[in-house]
Amino acid sequence: MKIEFYKEIDRAMDTLLVNIKTTLSSPTQEYAKQRGSVLMRLKQTQRKVLGALYAKGDSCIKDLAFVAEITCKNIAAPIRELEQLGYVEKCSNPQDSRYVIVKLTEIGRELCEKESQIVLEGYMSIFYNEHFTDEQQMRILELANQLNAMLDKAKSE
Repeated sequence: MKIEFYKEIDRAMDTLLVNIKTTLSSPTQEYAKQRGSVLMRLKQTQRKVLGALYAKGDSCIKDLAFVAEITCKNIAAPIRELEQLGYVEKCSNPQDSRYVIVKLTEIGRELCEKESQIVLEGYMSIFYNEHFTDEQQMRILELANQLNAMLDKAKSE
């Protein structure tokens, strides 16, 4: 009986993740475009790199590729392009000069902060104006935080 329950949870989580990406991504991107989002003019791989750096901080290329869900082979071009735009910079790792660290520049950080506010407003327009009460929104946030904590713990073990 328990195995079937966990299979059902697995299916529900897969469906939820797909629904989140498809349902929230499109209206949020449209909202961002309407607000003059600079990120929406960048390539998807460039947005992924910026998002990963903004979320995780300075990273070596291998870790950045993993977080951004881009292969190591394909991450060089978006990094180079973002570097030319002045959003990121590369420097050698002080602990191991064989590795390169990629970091957001001040301009890149400001861009990400501004854009995250636009995305936040997009999410707010979806959640607040439509289906969820304040109490339900708080419960969603609590559950999301619990899931993230659980997943972070599992990654570190």
